[in-house]
Amino acid sequence: MAIDPHTEQQETVKNWPLRRVGLRVQNMQRSLDYYQRLGLTVVRDERDVDGNGSVGLGAGTNELLQLRTLPGGRPRPRHTAGLFHFALLVPDEPSWDPFYSTCWNATITSRWEVPQTIWSARHSI
Repeated sequence: MAIDPHTEQQETVKNWPLRRVGLRVQNMQRSLDYYQRLGLTVVRDERDVDGNGSVGLGAGTNELLQLRTLPGGRPRPRHTAGLFHFALLVPDEPSWDPFYSTCWNATITSRWEVPQTIWSARHSI
């Protein structure tokens, strides 16, 4: 299930004051794979030849999530939650089942299967 850029929910995104969320990642490709399996698409790619830089993901042309590499970031210590998170909102309860099916079919079945997001200057999930 890809996010449809022509839905009413997309209009809600446009009117929301928060434009995008930025996450620092240790492994860009792993993080891109994860969020693309959730249905987000790459709307901007500003990586250099070494793969460092930032990538914007979103719905349609709206950038909702910015991933930025943090070379040398350390993995987050096990059994810690980190300091930040963000959520993908479904518009209503009937929309939850198709979204969950998308996650299930993409083998995203556990809240512990998360990409490497940075929760401080030198730690990552």
